[in-house]
Amino acid sequence: MYFIKVIGIIIVAIAVVRALKLRPEDRDMFMMFSEECRKTHKPTEADMKKLMDGEILGTKPVKCTMTCVLKQFKLIKEEGGKQTLDVDNVMKLADMKGLSKGDLEKIREISEICKSPSITDECDFGAEVGKCASKESKERGIENNLF
Repeated sequence: MYFIKVIGIIIVAIAVVRALKLRPEDRDMFMMFSEECRKTHKPTEADMKKLMDGEILGTKPVKCTMTCVLKQFKLIKEEGGKQTLDVDNVMKLADMKGLSKGDLEKIREISEICKSPSITDECDFGAEVGKCASKESKERGIENNLF
């Protein structure tokens, strides 16, 4: 059961950080692990479907849900009075995925670049990190299933 939970955490966290289109078999796990955040922020079902299809939406409930999930899995930390991506925790999750050393280095580089978006609203954090990671991944030729 622990292994399944770890895999679920990896899927949810990477999906949120990367704006990743989830495979049908991962959608239920995503919905299960994001349940508390969805209850709190109340995104519509249609918006959640779009999010799972890899779209980063501009609605407040979706952005708050994305940021909430990142916090839930301790991928956000406070640094100097503002939110930043916890690169060490991102790397721990990425390492659990069994990636090559080269791929892990790319993920660290992208995480460092995207860890501190300039935002004024706390809920924008997850969406901005997702946009940045998606852009940086594409520039490096990283496939959706990698990071």
